Amino acid sequence: TQSLCIFGDHSDVMACRTTGWVMLASESVEMAQCHALISHLVSMERRVPVQHFFDGFRTSHEVNKVKLLDYETMRSFINWDAVKAHHDSALNPRHPHMQGQSQGPDIFFQCVEAGNSAYEGLADAFEEKARLVAEKTGHSFALYGYDGHPEATRVIVVMGSGAITCSETVTHLVQNGEKVGVLKVRLFRPWDHRRFLAALPETATRLCVLDRTKEPGSQGEPLLMEVATTLHLMARHGVICVGGRYGLG
Repeated sequence: TQSLCIFGDHSDVMACRTTGWVMLASESVEMAQCHALISHLVSMERRVPVQHFFDGFRTSHEVNKVKLLDYETMRSFINWDAVKAHHDSALNPRHPHMQGQSQGPDIFFQCVEAGNSAYEGLADAFEEKARLVAEKTGHSFALYGYDGHPEATRVIVVMGSGAITCSETVTHLVQNGEKVGVLKVRLFRPWDHRRFLAALPETATRLCVLDRTKEPGSQGEPLLMEVATTLHLMARHGVICVGGRYGLG
């Protein structure tokens, strides 16, 4: 690019899509606090790393009033057996073991595919831990949240702090008789097409998917490709889906 700009788009986050990390997005300071805790709880028990992200500067430097979770409350959620198992898996000269050895493609291929089981039921695990946190905090955030008219025909799909602006705009438009809505994606990896479609009104005929990143040469940006693939695989052929970019930099 022509210069450095560090105001927090999703380019760096999307560069990590193939690493196998879970990707969980937060829209606000309060949501970031809850999601950070939930990410650690799930990662400790399921042994899958979680990349919890939020928009730099827009969220990280926001001045806002939130009720902080105290450490004792956080401690009550922790599965200490899972923490011990995590520590015990570290390299240690007192009980050495070998990892990271070289493999031929016949074995490597099988090991990679065997890893699929690690991602099964992860969305359920996030919802389970989110319910525990909600009981203590009162804050509940769906993995795929929807705001707007229950019979919306036009829906924006977005991820990150832009969802807050979209929600406020949708609320105003609905009050003025528009059948519009916004679907806010929080769990990007692993993508859960069933939860996505469950949050999307069946009346929706037009989707605009907004990405805060650009992939030169691609047919579309990452969030658009996930949504378009979901609509195709689930035979929602009557839905017109277009993409857009915002907030690069």
